[in-house]
Amino acid sequence: MASLDLEEIRRTITELDSQLLTLLAKRKAIALDVARSKQANPRPVRDEEREQALLARLITQGKALGLDAHYITEIYHTILEDSVRSQQVYLQQLVNPESTMAQTKLAYVADSESLFAGQKYLNRQGKALVEWPCKHFKQTIHEVEHGNADLGILPIETTSAGSINEVYDLLQHTSLSIVGEIVLDTEYGLYAPEGVTLPQLTTIYCTPQIAQQSSQFLQQLEQVSLVYCHNSSEALDKAQQNSHGAVICSRQQPQVESLALLQAPVTNQQDNLSRYILIARQAIKVTSQIPAKTTLVLATGQSAGALLNVLSVFKQYNLILTKLESRPIQGNPWEEMFYIDLAANLDAPAMQQALSEITPQTQYLKVLGCYPSNEVKATQVPVAELAKIHHQGEAQSQQSAPKAHADLSHTLGYQLLANVTLGDQEEFAPAAQKLKNAGVQGVLLHFNAPLSNQGLMQHWQTCQRQAKALNLSLILPVKQLGEVAIAAKYADMLYLAGEQMHHVELLEQVGRQHRPVILCRATTTDNDNWLSSASTIMEQGNQQVILCEQGYYQSDVSQLNLTQTCRLKAQTQLPILVHPLGTIAKDELLLLNKDLIALGLSGTIIDSDANEIPKLEKLGALSKLIDQA
Repeated sequence: MASLDLEEIRRTITELDSQLLTLLAKRKAIALDVARSKQANPRPVRDEEREQALLARLITQGKALGLDAHYITEIYHTILEDSVRSQQVYLQQLVNPESTMAQTKLAYVADSESLFAGQKYLNRQGKALVEWPCKHFKQTIHEVEHGNADLGILPIETTSAGSINEVYDLLQHTSLSIVGEIVLDTEYGLYAPEGVTLPQLTTIYCTPQIAQQSSQFLQQLEQVSLVYCHNSSEALDKAQQNSHGAVICSRQQPQVESLALLQAPVTNQQDNLSRYILIARQAIKVTSQIPAKTTLVLATGQSAGALLNVLSVFKQYNLILTKLESRPIQGNPWEEMFYIDLAANLDAPAMQQALSEITPQTQYLKVLGCYPSNEVKATQVPVAELAKIHHQGEAQSQQSAPKAHADLSHTLGYQLLANVTLGDQEEFAPAAQKLKNAGVQGVLLHFNAPLSNQGLMQHWQTCQRQAKALNLSLILPVKQLGEVAIAAKYADMLYLAGEQMHHVELLEQVGRQHRPVILCRATTTDNDNWLSSASTIMEQGNQQVILCEQGYYQSDVSQLNLTQTCRLKAQTQLPILVHPLGTIAKDELLLLNKDLIALGLSGTIIDSDANEIPKLEKLGALSKLIDQA
């Protein structure tokens, strides 16, 4: 075989990358032609049916080329989002010709993430940024009001800590209008001087806002003092001067490169999203061709049902409320001012009619702004279509590809998986070897002591290495959002217990991972609801979903309803496992699995203990049964 020239391979890759960039630029230019066409013949920017058909066709073509559906989906979500945003910016400039200046002077709180959010916003607008740093939120508003800056940017809410009350209070007393919004995904980490470990820390420095977003992590560090700083630069300086100090900040902070990362993320939510608003002296118009938001502030007084009456008007006109925030009215104890975001264009007839009806019902009403919505929802191919594509590809691979690998959603054989609970990572290697010898193909691994995300990462990393050496699939359970990305890094498959079946955020997060997912049925849940949860995962791009039926199984009393499982198999082509719980005699276990194999199910999960010889013998007998089948 001829030797491969690495430099030649790299040159080829570089040429291909250049070609890809050229094609992406051409596609972007054509997207603007689409916008011009929609200007001449007004239509909404988005055509959901066409986008779904496009993505389904690309997934099918990608499969034929050996490209994973999740890979295709992720790439084209990014391309389609860029196309939509480019068209929106073009159409917005047509209705706001005064906003087409090449550069924008942006007021922001210095040494905060506001600058990064502002850069992201103006990059989308195709404008150059001129920085105008300020000391605090109030000065940011003042600089825009007095014409020193064109725009101001203010954080309004975060997923980890909720609303930023100071900003809401300031909005009530300004003449500025909200003209845009942007969402920034910020990962905060704990950084310390090189060589400092977590147990050695005595002090952590950060801003009050970051501390609020990381409160759950900080509560675990009882021996550490928390020191608030005005900004992240000050926090970084103090951490660098303290041999037992650390800082919580974004990795985008310039000075952070001189420190070592101890842990990330440390925020209460793994997806730590911050929403920012852009403010200007002049309100803008929003074309009806793109989604818009309108923000109001109002006071209703304290009469019975006053707020409910206002909200019922929005419902009457099918106006979707996306945010409701209350703040006390200064000087009027126990009275509230309400801030309301509506997914509606201020100029829409329904919105105008609703405003005319609520005005007599309010003591105070002000429109803070109408602006384009930041959200561009990812195109989702209908689940039925995804399943069809998936199983067409599966049928073709069965005709041409050799049998068997760890991904159950593509495996032809009946799988034997062991469910084990261990004390720590040191117990895994000997247990895994015994289970492998007994014929097990994968291990669903639990630890009987609670571990931090850092502890889980260390344990899972060790177990991954040992499982790989034995050619065993490592299946890791995820119970909360913060564990998903870590588990996906080390697992061959992810596992969601029945109690997580209705945790929509968790299902969506798992759906964004490129790992097969075992989804258990929750107690008393019917097939339709179970499949609906599976659909939530698949809609995010991950079609590798495996259903798991579980329940106690005894000869006289059984919670396993195999009749229901048969009906399920008629409803879906997704792989189905069965996990019988309780103490089951060897003969009974073999008979059950004969039935499961006859039903065409994909495998079983058996509760195991590598230190109990009878249980290993049962696994060995079951493995022989499967081989014979």
